[in-house]
Amino acid sequence: MPHTMKYLTLFAILTSLIFMTGCASLEEDYHRKSVIYNGSQDEVDAEATKAAKSDIARGRPKICYCAAGFGGYNHAIGIPKESISLVQDLPKIQLPSTGCLITPEVMRGMRFGTIYNAEILRYLQEHKK
Repeated sequence: MPHTMKYLTLFAILTSLIFMTGCASLEEDYHRKSVIYNGSQDEVDAEATKAAKSDIARGRPKICYCAAGFGGYNHAIGIPKESISLVQDLPKIQLPSTGCLITPEVMRGMRFGTIYNAEILRYLQEHKK
């Protein structure tokens, strides 16, 4: 019985720590997805800029990818070929995709990705060594 209580206590502490450290991130991810799936153009623009600046401030910039459209290859939205080396090692945000179909959600996702990536790229270019 004592081992069981120790394990339950440890589980409760670890769960609390995980929840406290990941809660803000989960809430932000949910909000971002909600805006991409249901937001207006202005909401998508504002959220993309806010998300990029927040990720930069935390020292965790990412890059948005999408496989939508004809050709279906997964590419960094709005990143010119000559700048790919700056972003290639960043974690990826996979945007909504429906193959060749360009749905309203995919369009909002691509808009979000273009604005987010432009903000990240601008930051990286200003701070490259």
